[in-house]
Amino acid sequence: MKRQVPGFKLPRNFKLQIVRTPPCSRVCVAAGALVTAISVTMPMARAQNSCAPLPLGLVSWWRAEGDANDEVGGNNGTLLNGAVLDVGEVGQGFRFDGASSTVFIPASSNLDVGLGNGFTMEAWVNADDITGSRPMIEWSRDPGGAPYGVHFWLAHPTVGPGSIFANIVDTNGAWHVIQSLPDTIAAGIFQHVAVTYEKSSGQAVLYVDGAEVVRVNLGSFTPQTSYDLYLGQRPPGDPDSSTFSGVIDEVSVYNRSSQPIRLSLWEATPYSRLSQVEHPP
Repeated sequence: MKRQVPGFKLPRNFKLQIVRTPPCSRVCVAAGALVTAISVTMPMARAQNSCAPLPLGLVSWWRAEGDANDEVGGNNGTLLNGAVLDVGEVGQGFRFDGASSTVFIPASSNLDVGLGNGFTMEAWVNADDITGSRPMIEWSRDPGGAPYGVHFWLAHPTVGPGSIFANIVDTNGAWHVIQSLPDTIAAGIFQHVAVTYEKSSGQAVLYVDGAEVVRVNLGSFTPQTSYDLYLGQRPPGDPDSSTFSGVIDEVSVYNRSSQPIRLSLWEATPYSRLSQVEHPP
């Protein structure tokens, strides 16, 4: 929605300069756009700016805007094997071909979020196919296979099409699975998915579009997150190696479990953190 200030008219030589400075520490709003600087050739009218800090515990945020760089934590990724940028939920997203493409992110100490008291993974996903098991986010060795790392997938093979599941594998190789019912995810539309785990309570929760879909007590353990991180793929080498088919956007990893109030504030809207700024409702 456009708003006009009575008596204020922009000159023809008005220039709005949008600057993104990684790592981004604050999301700022000015005139309805994400900006860190406004350049004009006239005296500035009073602007109503508002700034909000990024969510507590955010370790990495892959926006997929022109590259696979991490906006926050320096864990830059590389598009491999035909992964490309396509239309995302906000701007661009990562397009995976269902065959071999991936975004590869090397292991790092701050991405080893399993060492803390909890973690959260989230993304916007638009799946071409919801019938087969497809990886969305996975910590994995290369070649892929046991001992596995924590992974977040579409369509658990024992549940059915449209389900989502996370296997929060621990550092001893034991599996801890949380899964939704079938038809939780639809094909051909963007939906927000998230999984959280809190070590002290043992609680794991799956969210879709900000709504809790399942909660399970998995017990207290240390999740295996010391491997390299792959978006959209489990590397070849395992009988279940696979690649996502569709677009994944705005992938984020946190070093804490996000409670529903936090998810509803930042993610449980038709817009992600960034799109709340760039495309306010």
